[in-house]
Amino acid sequence: MIPLVFAAASLAGPLGDIADQWKQTGAGDVRIQTGSSAALSRQIREGASPDVFIPASPDWLTEVPVLQQFDWLTNRLVYVVPSGRSASLLELGKSESLVLANEQAPAGRYARQALERFHAFPPRRIVYAADARDVVAKVAQGAASAGIAYETDARAEPRVAVAYLFPEESHDKIVYAAALLSERGRTFFEFLRGESANAAVISRGFSVIPWTPSPSR
Repeated sequence: MIPLVFAAASLAGPLGDIADQWKQTGAGDVRIQTGSSAALSRQIREGASPDVFIPASPDWLTEVPVLQQFDWLTNRLVYVVPSGRSASLLELGKSESLVLANEQAPAGRYARQALERFHAFPPRRIVYAADARDVVAKVAQGAASAGIAYETDARAEPRVAVAYLFPEESHDKIVYAAALLSERGRTFFEFLRGESANAAVISRGFSVIPWTPSPSR
């Protein structure tokens, strides 16, 4: 059987690279389904059966049947604007509109924490997005004048520019945790800790968290 991986939308690019690496080892195919961590977690609770789940926050693993997990990657939170336009976080209150990931998405939670930390008041018009990648897409498409998203998604979209990089202490640490949900996915799960997989995510702008073993449960 081909392993099925559910993962946060911002991992679509690097997991595509890793899937190609996986095939080159002769291990066969792997199916990757990306989306909002909240939505994917809900699908699992409602009966979906992925073999590996990689949400953008370990919080989304508390209600799914995890066999083993480890904290894999980190990211940075950024304030993005359309390319060619300069801005700063101090101008946030003057923005006509702002895109935020919805409250259930980890990116939305981190963004709200950062705004509270800086006592920044968002504009009246808030455009809600499904996840951080959707935030970037909406800014790129002109749906709002700015947005708060992950750095990796912003750097991958030429139609937006990073206007401000939030300090890491302004919000909870962004952690992508990899979880094994089925023994069918164990080989791919272990592959994620390898040098080639880590090189793939680093090339996309992520940082790898040093791994320490955690007990199975």
